[in-house]
Amino acid sequence: MLERLSLLLVHAHPDDESISTGGVMARYAAEGARVVCVTCTGGEHGEIVVPELDTPENHARLAGLRREGSDAPWSVSARSSTAGSATSTRG
Repeated sequence: MLERLSLLLVHAHPDDESISTGGVMARYAAEGARVVCVTCTGGEHGEIVVPELDTPENHARLAGLRREGSDAPWSVSARSSTAGSATSTRG
């Protein structure tokens, strides 16, 4: 019996998968593969590219906005090696 294919994608930031590998993830999920996407930051330091949404209030809550709609059971937060900190939490 063949085992179910698993596909693991690792991205630095939330939303990166929709820009670069969203089509690949959709294809393999449609074919029955288990698709796992890992983001290594909460997106709290990212850009807001829609001018009317680029407000100080939205920057303050950027990580939360990027988590909305996510069903990921794990959250990984990592800082640069100079900051010397990495955490992982189960949500």
